[in-house]
Amino acid sequence: MNSDRTPETSRLDQLRGMLQYEPGDVFLLYAIMLELKKAGESEAAIDDGALLLRLHPDHAPTHYQLALLCHDLGRNEEAIDHCMRGRALAVQENDVKATNEFRELEQLLREGE
Repeated sequence: MNSDRTPETSRLDQLRGMLQYEPGDVFLLYAIMLELKKAGESEAAIDDGALLLRLHPDHAPTHYQLALLCHDLGRNEEAIDHCMRGRALAVQENDVKATNEFRELEQLLREGE
């Protein structure tokens, strides 16, 4: 066993391996994005989130995570854009909880500008 592997890399490798058998699977793509975020690979996580949204444009949770990632990298305009897009999806789905979460995050981001 390679001692350089962390549990995060191992999990990431497992998820990527599963993705080979189920390309485009929303759960796997989202899990990979979250693992990259957890590993501190924000740019890679953003890239994977963008891919996820190209394949599944109605996946509101991805917009939420991308908003957080963009904010962490000082890209507040992008973060706010993801909040607005995610909130629109949540409203469309009549998801009151998600709508409120997006609204609150957007408000925090706008206050921090």
